Amino acid sequence: MYFCDFCTAPMEKMTDGWTYKAEPFILQAHDDPPLVCVSDAGWLACNSCAALIEAQDAAGLVEKSVKKEVEHFNITDEYMVDAIRSMMNKLHAEFWKGKREEAIT
Repeated sequence: MYFCDFCTAPMEKMTDGWTYKAEPFILQAHDDPPLVCVSDAGWLACNSCAALIEAQDAAGLVEKSVKKEVEHFNITDEYMVDAIRSMMNKLHAEFWKGKREEAIT
């Protein structure tokens, strides 16, 4: 089982999604609570996240990721929702900055 690196949607095979190559990075995504994110260069996207990436819709991709995270963990506290949004903005900014080429489908 594989999962979208953006919204965590499940995929049976890696080829069910799109692979994007990007520069590796280590990012302190949030201070309170502390959270460090690491990327080793490849990002897997489900079809709907890939459509947002191909459309260059960075804001839409962040909001989809935030929505899925909030739903998955049943988060209702607005402070936590804002913290997740902040983290996703930083994390996705690193993806966009380091994205190297077109997707492999």
